[in-house]
Amino acid sequence: MILEPKDYDRWIEPGDPTRLPVDLLRPFPAEKMRSWPIHERVGNVRNDEADLLKECEAEDAAQGKLF
Repeated sequence: MILEPKDYDRWIEPGDPTRLPVDLLRPFPAEKMRSWPIHERVGNVRNDEADLLKECEAEDAAQGKLF
């Protein structure tokens, strides 16, 4: 699920249970999305370093692999 920043508070707050924020469950516009290569170490929960958030060189990336 991807939310617009303007919708964060509405999604997080408990609010009225009879008025759930289901209208926020909509496709996020592709033109607002951004992607970049990540290091293959990101897929392992044992790796917990801030450097893993940085963009990496394509040869170090986990290209085309989910696991």
